Amino acid sequence: MRKHTFALVGAALLVGLPGCVNLDEDVVTGLTPGSYGTQAVFESLVNASYEPLRTFYAQERGFTVTEFGTDIFTKGADGSHKYINDYTTQLNPDAQFFRETWVDFYRAINTTNAAIDQAPVVVMDSALKAHRVAEARFLRALYYFDLAQMYGPLTLTLHETTSPTTEATRAPVDSVYDAIIADLKYAEANLPAVQKEYGRATRGAAQHLLAKVYLTRIRDADSAADEVAKRQAGDFANAADYAQRVINSGQYALLPRFKDVFDFANERNQEVIWSIQFTTDPLTTGTGNSGHLYFLAQYRTRVTTPSSRACGMPTMRRISRRTRKVSPSSGSATPRFMSRRRTPTPSWRGRSRTPCLHPAPTSGRPHHTRTTCFRP
Repeated sequence: MRKHTFALVGAALLVGLPGCVNLDEDVVTGLTPGSYGTQAVFESLVNASYEPLRTFYAQERGFTVTEFGTDIFTKGADGSHKYINDYTTQLNPDAQFFRETWVDFYRAINTTNAAIDQAPVVVMDSALKAHRVAEARFLRALYYFDLAQMYGPLTLTLHETTSPTTEATRAPVDSVYDAIIADLKYAEANLPAVQKEYGRATRGAAQHLLAKVYLTRIRDADSAADEVAKRQAGDFANAADYAQRVINSGQYALLPRFKDVFDFANERNQEVIWSIQFTTDPLTTGTGNSGHLYFLAQYRTRVTTPSSRACGMPTMRRISRRTRKVSPSSGSATPRFMSRRRTPTPSWRGRSRTPCLHPAPTSGRPHHTRTTCFRP
């Protein structure tokens, strides 16, 4: 009987427990619906628009989807995603690296749209606000530019998505490029030549990307007709014009010694037009800057004998660097807009493995899975 009484009392306490629980919600982020339109949230949105860059640049994903399958490098015995190199039936729009890039970049685009849409109601210094809007439009253009090169026609959204939608319409490639160019022209007109915080977009970055966009834009599926159409549209002249603006700005210069570009202590130098910054915070930096892990020396510096091939001695091959380069860093990203061709100094830094895993192929083609080049 006593045990039965205790059981009844315990059951009654359990039934009454929910009535004593405090259901008030504690906001831990500090970002509530009423916060939108304030300077703090506006600045946070612009800053957050940079974060998705770290999922692509200086990462295996970015190198794989932009360089695999080209004459820059080919697959080796190890590594993954070889179907991107071989163009097999596994290569489709839902492949992991393409799917993840789509998701991350459209998330970024919606963040930039949110910042741009809120800007008119934000009360803050007008010059600083113009700079931040220009940063957001530069980043939106860059995300769309990368996606257009992968997918062609895209869903073109220039305003924040505020409600669920089950439909999407692909805009023609020309419309996508028109939006990209409009964003970059706005960015060029409103960005400063130098930012107080290193890593924010600058006028030179916008000009360089404009030159790249004009060169890349496809106007006809036939290569010969495309060249004629680009000349008639003034794409080549525009590309040259914006490239000259970067060159003549006085902000950038080639370093006297090419090896200094890769000096760990010299990441901020005159050759860098713009670089993506990583942090030491695991919440914002993702997997970190891993670009240096995918670059091994590929230079032929001596005659390779059959016996050296048999024992797996490294064969080094000359590959010229172009457009962007990546160097190792614990604190900052270094995919850098560059436009120079020189022969880099070989280095065995990076991956913790012996550099002679693969015997030299008799065909004379590069055989490592990594490369010394990176295309924007």
